[in-house]
Amino acid sequence: MIRFLFQEKILVILITVSVLLIAWQRWGMNSTLVLNASHPWVRASAIDDHIDGGNSVCSTTISSDRWRLNYDVRPGVSWAFCGINFKLAPVAAHRGIDLSRYDTMEVFLSRMQGVSPSLQIQVKTMDSSIYKPSDGTSLKYMAATLFPSSSMDSKSIIPMGLFSVPTWWISRYRLPIDHQSPNWSDVREVEFLTTNGKVVFGTGTVEIRRIEFRGKWIRQDRLLYAILAVWFLCALGALTWRLFCSIGNEHELQNLAARDPLTGLRNRRGFDDALSALAGRQKDPQDVKIGVLMLDLDNFKKINDTLGHNAGDEVLRQVAGILENHMRCGNLCARWGGEEFLACFLHIPHDGLYRLAERIRLDIESSVEWKGFRITGSIGITHGLLSDFDTLVKQSDKALYCAKAEGRNRVKEFR
Repeated sequence: MIRFLFQEKILVILITVSVLLIAWQRWGMNSTLVLNASHPWVRASAIDDHIDGGNSVCSTTISSDRWRLNYDVRPGVSWAFCGINFKLAPVAAHRGIDLSRYDTMEVFLSRMQGVSPSLQIQVKTMDSSIYKPSDGTSLKYMAATLFPSSSMDSKSIIPMGLFSVPTWWISRYRLPIDHQSPNWSDVREVEFLTTNGKVVFGTGTVEIRRIEFRGKWIRQDRLLYAILAVWFLCALGALTWRLFCSIGNEHELQNLAARDPLTGLRNRRGFDDALSALAGRQKDPQDVKIGVLMLDLDNFKKINDTLGHNAGDEVLRQVAGILENHMRCGNLCARWGGEEFLACFLHIPHDGLYRLAERIRLDIESSVEWKGFRITGSIGITHGLLSDFDTLVKQSDKALYCAKAEGRNRVKEFR
């Protein structure tokens, strides 16, 4: 019952924590990365088509709260453009910025005037399988189009899922299909270009106040995977614990089946199993010497009839305790039945067996009593080989019969 209540409590805690984490991820757990002109990671510079032989001209000015791009797109090459490039390099880092947990990009513009009505945003990220240090365009391109809602003070929200790898870049580097999806884990650069799809010649100005990436500390899919993993581990732990408990319970049941419930000593079944295990640990059980002792309480029926069965049970427990006190490594004892007890002593010498039996008899005579009623025991002993155990039991039983016939409360050896 206690175990069930404990498991029920754990289940309630798991459900509560899971629901709270999912709710927190949905309505909280917000994370925002702000890139502005004063950010130490951001280095802004103007870019144009001169690298391809073009004639466009542009410049960038940086103030405390914005970047300003002045452009003049001129004919000269098929893909004429101007733009502003932001290199993202955390201090003392050998990689760019991890934007994988963000789901939206927000661009805050102060002014956008001139011939270009839109901007092409290019995010460049590292794909080590493609990148070549000598090739400036081998950073992976991911592109999206920005149409500002106003020429002055506007905010544009672009879901990160709208970014895609341009087909020209895929074709140039013969990109395998498994590398054609966006990768936000190592972003190195962000660019804003005046030309988007169609080249428009002329001048203009773009002022960017800041760029924000918004998302969650933990993405929803990762959180759900983590919760699922915790549930799986808890379920696995519970199953393992149940298996462990069932094995333990089985072992406990087997142990109980091998024990006498009144005295705690082994019963006949338990004694036989323990003796077989003991013999199995011997190098040559055929040559192992043992002593066997059979003990019977004198006039035990009179104890039950006079003092009651509770008194008889207490006497049996006391005698069992005395036998256990004389057990050492390699010794076994059991309640053989009724008021009879059997003990086996491994490697005991012949004369040592008699002295031990006498000490047991004296201990019973001097210490076992019930309400002034003194208890004595008769003991039969024999000595021989472990391989002849069954014969030795019969011999000790005959010696016990002789001890009782000669007046009880004595030790008799089989002859």
